[in-house]
Parts: sequence; C-alpha cells; structure tokens
Amino acid sequence: YQGNGYTISNINYTGSNSSSIDTNIGLFDGLLDGTKISNLKLEVSFKGIFSNTGALAGYSNGNVTLDSITAIGDIDDCYEMCGGLIGVNQTTSGTLTITNSQIDVDITARDGYSSHVGGIVGVSYSKAIIKDCQIGGDISSKVYVGGVIGFATNSSYEIKNISNIDSHFAITGSSDVGGIIGNFSGSSFNIENINLKHTVTSSDSDIKVIS
Repeated sequence: YQGNGYTISNINYTGSNSSSIDTNIGLFDGLLDGTKISNLKLEVSFKGIFSNTGALAGYSNGNVTLDSITAIGDIDDCYEMCGGLIGVNQTTSGTLTITNSQIDVDITARDGYSSHVGGIVGVSYSKAIIKDCQIGGDISSKVYVGGVIGFATNSSYEIKNISNIDSHFAITGSSDVGGIIGNFSGSSFNIENINLKHTVTSSDSDIKVIS
C-alpha cells in the first residue's frame, strides 16, 4: 500500500481491558505475510487495551515491510504487548522490516501488572530489522520496557541509525528496562549508530541499553 504522504487522523479506540475483545488493536488488526506499506502518517488515540496494540497494527506475521511511516498519539491503559507502531511481531519465521519512520507515541501501561511495551514494537518472536528511524514519546510499563522493543526472543535483530525526534522521550518501569531493548531470550543483535538522548528510570536501579 502506497500512502502517498496522506494522513489518517482520528484513529480512536476505547476499550475495557477485556481479553476477548480489546486485543489486536490498530489501524489494522494484523499485517500478514507479504504486506508492504509506505509513506503514511497516522494519528491515534487508544485506551483500555488488553494486548497486541500498535498505531499501525496489533500484530505482524511473516515478511512485512514498512517504510516512511509516521505515527503520533497515545496508547493509554494497556495491559501487555503494546508498541508505538506494532504490538507483536508474532511468528517464528519471516522478517519485520521498519525503515525511515518516525514514531512518537506515548504509551502508558495499566496500573499494576503490565509488560512487553516498546517504543516501536512491544514484543518480537521473529527476525526484525529496524533502521533509519526516529522515536519519541513517554513509554511506561512495569516490566520489559524498551525504547525500541520491549522484549525480543528467538531470533536475530538488526537495529541501526536510531535517534530522537526531539527531547520528548522517556522510559519508565520497575524492572527489565532498557534504552533499546527491555529484555531478550535466545536472540542475537547487530546494533549500530544509536543516538538517543532520553530519561530511563527503573525502580530496581538496573538500567542498561539492553536490560
């Protein structure tokens, strides 16, 4: 899909944290294998999400390519697996590729237990390439909180040329809080040219670039 630089505004959703209803929330509920989207701006406001939410899609599955996407807005009262652009990169095969994009979405997790929150992707189970992107927003959760990805597992990740949109960028959590990745398992990383100036706060005082 070629967005031709158009803006889709007033993408709004209000839920009640229901596990059966308030999941897979975004402009699209999911992006399937072979999806290509470019040159599109989104303005979102979501509230009361249980899981799997992002400005563009709740989940991606397979080979998905996103280029020159801008997302701004807020995701409030999210229980788990929330990302500024994609909630969950959910398969164990295929590659999610995000390039030349700007993500400036405030994410506030649900009070109490909340996890897997990232500035771009909430949680990833498959290979991801994220490069030449700018990020912003206030990102807050309890555990597994990352500036780019909240939790990465079982694959390889290439994260290059990432910078701030502006000074509006802060990451807050209780544990497993990272400037780039909140936490990971069984994964390898190729990380280059990261220039992020932000506040990272963790109540366990264990703060890392990758937690």
